[in-house]
Amino acid sequence: THGEAKTYAGGCCHTTMRVLAHLLPSHRITMISARGGDAAGSAVQAAMEEAGLEDQSAVFLDRTTPTYTAILNADGDVEAAVADMALYETALPRHLRRLEVRQALAAAEVLVIDANLPGDAIKATAEAFDGLVVALAISPAKAERLRESARYIDLVFMNRREMAALGDFESIF
Repeated sequence: THGEAKTYAGGCCHTTMRVLAHLLPSHRITMISARGGDAAGSAVQAAMEEAGLEDQSAVFLDRTTPTYTAILNADGDVEAAVADMALYETALPRHLRRLEVRQALAAAEVLVIDANLPGDAIKATAEAFDGLVVALAISPAKAERLRESARYIDLVFMNRREMAALGDFESIF
């Protein structure tokens, strides 16, 4: 049988921010990211507003919002996936250098950063942050991007496959 197609705005970082907002209601939770000026970007903005999350993302009107499309089997496992994260690779590192963004980071207590960012942007941001740094590995291929920043990361969320990509951890399971 064929399942239904579902679309969700956000991703791992957005979901983590929603959980943090629930667990830490007295804290201001802010997204600093990049998205395109397309319908997907509008959906992300609406989801942020609906969740009560502050949004300081850069919007690039001439670019498409990063997307991840997965085909799941009946057990919910990924059979195939396509990711378009080009905007994170090119525009987000520039956005992170803006004064307003640096000021928002300086005022924050917790930084949630994910491995969709280029490794150098992860390192520069985590190294400059003076607070709790939480990292999301995202995938086995992208988990490697956290390696150079490990000394700045206080907490990392990853699954067994992502952990195995960083070293020989499979023998402990």
